Amino acid sequence: MKTPLLRFLLLLLLILSCFAHRAEAFPNLERPDNPALKPLNFGFVISANQIVVSPDDRYIVVNDDDNMEFIDTSFWGLAAVQAPALSATTRGFDFQVNSNSLFIYQSDGKITRLLSDDLGADPLVVDLSNTIGTGTGPLIVSREIGDDFLFILNQDSNTIFKYNISSRSIEGDGFIIDTAQTGNAAGMAYIALPAAGNAGGETDRIMVSTDKGKVLLLDENLQTVATIDITSTNPNCSTTASAILTSVAISPQRNLGFVIAPTDNVIHVIDTINAVEVDADPTESGINPICFHQIGPGNIDRDINSSLKDLVIVQVNDPLNATLGYVTGNSGVTVFSAVFPFEFQDIDSTTNEIESIPMSAQTNRITASSQADGYIYTANIGATLSVISENPFVTIASADPNVVSGTSPSFTITFQADAVCDGCAYRLRANGNIKESGTLLLSTAFTAADQPNVNLTTPAIDINAFPESTFAEGENTVFVFVDDASGNTGRDSVTVTVDLPPPDVTILSTSFGNARGFVEINRLTQSDIKQYNLYVLPALNQDNPVCPGGLDFSAVAEPTLSVAQPGGGSQVKITIEGLTNGVAYCVAVEAQDNTENFSANRVVAPDPIIPEVTVGITGASGETGCSLQPKGGGTRMFGFLSMTGAVLAFACLRRRSRGLSLEKTAKIALLSLIGFAFALPHAAATEVTDEHWTAQFQGGFFLPTDPTVDRFLGKCCNGMYQFTFGRIFKSRYEVNLGVGLMVEDAFAQGIDTERVSGEKFNFTV
Repeated sequence: MKTPLLRFLLLLLLILSCFAHRAEAFPNLERPDNPALKPLNFGFVISANQIVVSPDDRYIVVNDDDNMEFIDTSFWGLAAVQAPALSATTRGFDFQVNSNSLFIYQSDGKITRLLSDDLGADPLVVDLSNTIGTGTGPLIVSREIGDDFLFILNQDSNTIFKYNISSRSIEGDGFIIDTAQTGNAAGMAYIALPAAGNAGGETDRIMVSTDKGKVLLLDENLQTVATIDITSTNPNCSTTASAILTSVAISPQRNLGFVIAPTDNVIHVIDTINAVEVDADPTESGINPICFHQIGPGNIDRDINSSLKDLVIVQVNDPLNATLGYVTGNSGVTVFSAVFPFEFQDIDSTTNEIESIPMSAQTNRITASSQADGYIYTANIGATLSVISENPFVTIASADPNVVSGTSPSFTITFQADAVCDGCAYRLRANGNIKESGTLLLSTAFTAADQPNVNLTTPAIDINAFPESTFAEGENTVFVFVDDASGNTGRDSVTVTVDLPPPDVTILSTSFGNARGFVEINRLTQSDIKQYNLYVLPALNQDNPVCPGGLDFSAVAEPTLSVAQPGGGSQVKITIEGLTNGVAYCVAVEAQDNTENFSANRVVAPDPIIPEVTVGITGASGETGCSLQPKGGGTRMFGFLSMTGAVLAFACLRRRSRGLSLEKTAKIALLSLIGFAFALPHAAATEVTDEHWTAQFQGGFFLPTDPTVDRFLGKCCNGMYQFTFGRIFKSRYEVNLGVGLMVEDAFAQGIDTERVSGEKFNFTV
């Protein structure tokens, strides 16, 4: 009796080992748990060809015909700014590794680049229709950091093209797939080979699936490495010769590729380094794929999943660094180990059968965020998106109030999470990102009274309790991060608007003009600055004026004038009109924002403004001329002066004479560098020539010798230009006539005190 019993126990052990599986803490639950929110519906039709996640994990990107839809995972909603509509239907798209650049292949043969951190910017569009033609097919970007190219598969022409991102051009003629031998291309993936794979100098590879059971391996220069004929079989699966192969995925270790054969309900495994198919089930004869048709307990045939659509291979944190495959199909999402022995992962350990993750909608395409982020996303048939994760799903109900100010500085946040445990932590952070950057506002723990999916209100957050840089003027993003008992973290965010009063204004300088004054201030950079208010009062002591000198500017009800915030610049110069010459004035300045908040202080300029009649060069020199007073406080003066000056000539354009030696030319050029003249000073080089007429263009610097002129213009560098026309007599004597021009800007001065004014004039001679 012992022998039959032993045989029975061994047989039972063998049967159980064949169906052995483990219940893991890997992402295996569709979030959110709230049925009212599951799956997520954003009101657009998700096309079936692709879904990707940005390298920073913030955006899920799907295509809606000729629109790219960006879903912001910081608050699980459509991004506030969406990219402009494309010129044609999207065929494939992919992010450049470690970049915010999303490249899109359109049906009209154009490549479009969008920036995920600047979605409102005009996209960069390159028309390649004359090179690659129009058609359908995926686009993939090199996965190697530092690479600068992408690959486009035009399925209409069965050609793969290599596109150089920097030069915005196609390299070479492309790789034309021999459809008679290998079939039509279907899926494509990029393989950045691990060190073990390119030790011999091999380049990275592209893996392409076809509809005739072939897998092509090409190098990054589009040269054939291998053509793998899929011949694997399995007694549990009715595999087909030359089966249609579709979606392709690469393991994070980059040594294995996985390709779906949907009609056979299997996944074939490819060794990307040795370019051979891998036997996924050595217990059976031959080479075996991963078979989704199983004979369960009681010899009952069943499909773990069917009509396989898409797959993604990821590393997870629990078990740490385990590599798993997620496959979409009619039964939901099936999870399997993506390393040998390629076991299916059981979602429900309470049953005797391997189960797929049940989904609330028919799944189609699938993608994943980074291992640290821990989310799987599926684009579903029916225009919805599902989230698979072990992370808690957090939903913020409100921020109360959602607008705070310096006088009403506190707010609370009401939220709920679907995984709450006594002692588990939650945190609030301001103006960071989904990676938990930003300023920590609150870190506390749930209590036993807190329940999953029940609203919880945080303690009040007082913005005045944090450094000034914590909250910006305007909209601020406040994140809620929630931990569960296993250390997984979920998130959501809400916008809190901060309306702070403007800071005090910095006065840079004050100056006077003729019956006017000038105040120059630093331009404030806050986004909601409306205007600057100026308060002008006569100084109390006119004999010895000081500011404020006992003046109480805070008691003044209305400003003397207000100046709107300019659109740019770092300084603002304000003109105060209507002052009385000879009277000293004190000036105070404050800023005002769009919601009628004012600076805490009206800043008083320390120096009084004492207007007086101003004068320019012509008036100060006693010369006759014309003085105009245009708008804006400037003075324009045109004068004709007789003065002594010196000019350093730096250009002389003439036809060269015949026979003049290089030595004489050099001497003449040296002597002509310094000249003196009267009226309109100029300097010119005179060359010996047998020609009779000369024409010269001269330029130089006017160096004033008159002290009055020097006070206005300074010694350097007052440029002047002159054109002369002359006549040569006896090959050595020249008589010429010239017309010159000098234009300079200078500050006027007070006619009585000779103080430098704030008025500028344009001096033209």
